[in-house]
Amino acid sequence: MVKSPYQKGRRRIFADVSERVVTVNGCLVTHSKHEEGEWRRKIISVMNPLSVGDLIVSGRGIEKVFKDVQVVDGPNFLDADYTMPDGILYFNLSVVVPGNFIADINAFNFQLLEIDPRLSFPLEIANEGIIFGEIAKGQTVLNNTGDVEAPLFIEIPGPVKTPEIHNLTTGEFIKIHSPIASNEVMTIDTSFGNKSVIITDTSGNARNAFHHIDLESTFFQIQVGENTIKFKAEVGNETANVRISYRRLYFGI
Repeated sequence: MVKSPYQKGRRRIFADVSERVVTVNGCLVTHSKHEEGEWRRKIISVMNPLSVGDLIVSGRGIEKVFKDVQVVDGPNFLDADYTMPDGILYFNLSVVVPGNFIADINAFNFQLLEIDPRLSFPLEIANEGIIFGEIAKGQTVLNNTGDVEAPLFIEIPGPVKTPEIHNLTTGEFIKIHSPIASNEVMTIDTSFGNKSVIITDTSGNARNAFHHIDLESTFFQIQVGENTIKFKAEVGNETANVRISYRRLYFGI
């Protein structure tokens, strides 16, 4: 928010979202001082400032996850007093969530080359025949019902030459000036801090293809609402079974 001379009130320029700090409180039931000591060591070993992991949150029938959290304070153990029964180990810690948002645990997965079934029962076959299914080629609609834009993870199996992924809703696209052999898969990650283009063969050998990106490309994320995504390529446009996955992001649950 900024204020100009003589302006009544302020005006909004932009909104920013910083990292989030989440405090976790926990307790464990132990049966001896020895067991309590073992659990202290395990908790410290796993939850320390050098550890990075995922924090799963469950409640009200919902499960979401904070990705790539890091401990910034603790774990702190609370010594038992007259209000705390023996055998219960209380602790708390704070973690920082770099992306601020909480995400779906399971990603939504889509294929851009799949069969749209047309067969149903009861079945009647006319003289001109019947269509059992149609192949939906190269295009799908992704409906992002989260609170903010969501990054994509894209897999393009070969053989393909110069693949392109277009968001027809926003006009953005990703174009890679590189061939993909029949024994290779190109993976594209559009998430902040992890943007990458990698080509991996069936033996697990990987090479960086980031330098083959078209200069007009944008590592776009899908907007809130419906996004029409289309794939095309110089070679493999009709046969490449492109797979796209994403997780919805929320401010909270």
